[in-house]
Amino acid sequence: MQDSLADPLTSFFTSYDGFDYNRDNETMAEFGRLCRFMHWGKRNATRREALSALQEALRDQFDAAFGKGEDRYQQWSDLCGTIGISPVPDSITQCRTRVKNVFVNIFDVVDAHRHGKQVERKFRNIHELREYTVRNKKIFSKKRAKKEGLLKYLLKEIIGYY
Repeated sequence: MQDSLADPLTSFFTSYDGFDYNRDNETMAEFGRLCRFMHWGKRNATRREALSALQEALRDQFDAAFGKGEDRYQQWSDLCGTIGISPVPDSITQCRTRVKNVFVNIFDVVDAHRHGKQVERKFRNIHELREYTVRNKKIFSKKRAKKEGLLKYLLKEIIGYY
């Protein structure tokens, strides 16, 4: 587990003066608490900006956990372990194939890794993942996921776009 001083999500939440961040809660639960604390309504422009910054922090957290490159077996192995692929495949190519075929929420992957656990919610198909993701407002931006690294391999189409 990373030092919380270098933890992008902790840095994001603690940048709001007076907000008592609980690292043990899920990221989006804490974002909801932050929105209530700051009195941001659902259509508030500052809330949208904060959500964008949160997604940047989440991507940075993912990159810190699993790396930015795609050419290191250990990174793929760590990701496979976090999302519950067992046994972990023997090659990067096999890991990549298996990861692309797993239905997990990106927010849940980051939260699980931060807490030293395996993702608890795995879905049988895109429909189940989509329903969960929309219901819980855990939609991750395609623009942020499509950069480099392993994150893009978890990206699935949720509401007509990635």
